[in-house]
Amino acid sequence: MDPDVPLVVPEINPHAARGHHGIIACPNCTTIVTVMPLKPLHDAGKLTRVIATSFQAVSGAGVGGIAELREQTLAWARGEPITPRHFPHQIAFNLIPAIDKVESDGYTGEERKLVNETRKILETPGLRIAPTTVRVPVFTSHSVSVTAETEVEGQDDCFVGRIREDLSSPNGLSFWVVGDQLRKGAATNAVQIAELLLRS
Repeated sequence: MDPDVPLVVPEINPHAARGHHGIIACPNCTTIVTVMPLKPLHDAGKLTRVIATSFQAVSGAGVGGIAELREQTLAWARGEPITPRHFPHQIAFNLIPAIDKVESDGYTGEERKLVNETRKILETPGLRIAPTTVRVPVFTSHSVSVTAETEVEGQDDCFVGRIREDLSSPNGLSFWVVGDQLRKGAATNAVQIAELLLRS
């Protein structure tokens, strides 16, 4: 979040990469998956509020997360006791509401990243964002349930699922977006930043 270090998603803010001073940062994987459909909505109707709940695969916690889900699932199938090692609670057949340590205000670092990085990438420091992050027992691909409210009514076509009007707001839009956090959420985005720099 250093103001002198650009946080880049090439499809969203390629111009930010040109202003670097030797370091360019790749955003959190959940942030990347979330901002991809938010950018066209922001361009069309100026976002005023976002509610985002992420359902994060165990691979986001590294190889230890993958191994733990596999081990716990096998232990369950054999009728053996399940002992959490990598995660604070059992992950097999369970959801863990907090990805990391819960701070005194009730939010996690992962939720703070989603708020701060989205604001920086979209260049909307005052954007209201309500985040929730949940670790789920799947191996790869994070999913995010998003409700986006804009200043204008209507919606853009997006290649996301479950696009529907927000029942709680006449200017709101809810949808489901999923992305492979190991590819676009990490490696592919870094390669795209390098390609962007080589072209400029």
